[in-house]
Amino acid sequence: MPNCNLIVDSCSDIPVEFIQKEGIKLLKFPYYFGTQEFRDDLFQTSSAKEFYDRMRNGAFPTTAQLPLKELIDTFTEVAESGVPTVYLAFSSGLSKTFEVAQMAAEQVQAKYPDMELYLVDSLTCAAGESLFLFEGIHQWESGLSAKELADWAMEARWKVNMYFTVDSLDWLAHGGRMPSGVAFVGSKLNLKPIMCIGKDGAVSVSGATRGRKKSLAKLCEIYEEKHDAASPYQQVFCQGGDCIEESDGVLAELRKAHPGLECYGGQTGPTIGTHGGPGVVLLAFWGPDRRNMK
Repeated sequence: MPNCNLIVDSCSDIPVEFIQKEGIKLLKFPYYFGTQEFRDDLFQTSSAKEFYDRMRNGAFPTTAQLPLKELIDTFTEVAESGVPTVYLAFSSGLSKTFEVAQMAAEQVQAKYPDMELYLVDSLTCAAGESLFLFEGIHQWESGLSAKELADWAMEARWKVNMYFTVDSLDWLAHGGRMPSGVAFVGSKLNLKPIMCIGKDGAVSVSGATRGRKKSLAKLCEIYEEKHDAASPYQQVFCQGGDCIEESDGVLAELRKAHPGLECYGGQTGPTIGTHGGPGVVLLAFWGPDRRNMK
């Protein structure tokens, strides 16, 4: 039975049924189409198809970090409840939100010095953050104290490995994550980059293939090369940007090779999907310690 409360955020893209539990609060990141604000609520009020079809039809969404006031209000609720709480947060390598959360916590702590709140930078996102939260929720439900859960999370986050590929380089270029000239040449050559989340929680390029099928097969190869067969956690998450047949296809290949492997799918949400675009496919698994990555 849980001994603390848990805060998670929508950049995890975790299937909503995993967090519909008393004691878990979801922070919903804002995103925009033009000047119209929406909230990333794990596709509870709109569908993945609706979001990605807008992109396919030429709309360019933008994202933003969580507002300071919203975080202050959330942490004030924690303080006033008196219930110890852990926030497992979106990577600081991809957003300033964790830094803003630290500022908010300091301000609330000054007013409520007895508040017990632990902030953990997951150093990952999307499918990687789903994998991290999935086991984090199991640890939470096992009855760990807030400090014990935070200590577990600070160590476990390093074993979360995530690799991904995109169907089109245009979205990376539009979001400033790839020079437009490189994207143009890559598209002409039908190159599909294989990217990963590094030890700093930011995106780096791991390699490239030619063609979509090879890029998806490469994700399976990376799992075979890098997954930790000795880990006490044997789950994988593979999520995609409205391309469920392809992301589920990756999971099917892994199940075939590893009967009994816990495999979970899902949709990549607006915050991450804005940059990966329709067809982004992300695979996360428990693997080598990322502190040793070059």
